[in-house]
Amino acid sequence: MLKNNRDKVLIAVTFAFLVFMVLAAAMGGWPRAGAAADSQQIIQQAVFAYYERIPDDIYKIPEAEFKEAR
Repeated sequence: MLKNNRDKVLIAVTFAFLVFMVLAAAMGGWPRAGAAADSQQIIQQAVFAYYERIPDDIYKIPEAEFKEAR
């Protein structure tokens, strides 16, 4: 019936897609259009908060080391 790995992969991908579609339908469909924008805003706020908490001198190269490197 299944002659090679390509057939097995095709069946596995088809099955996974069908399972995804059934779960999406059972859970109320696709996410609303604004969900991506909300996620992007949450990530942006997290990144800004992370960089605000970093000490100013964390990435500073000591002056003596900088002069040696030149």
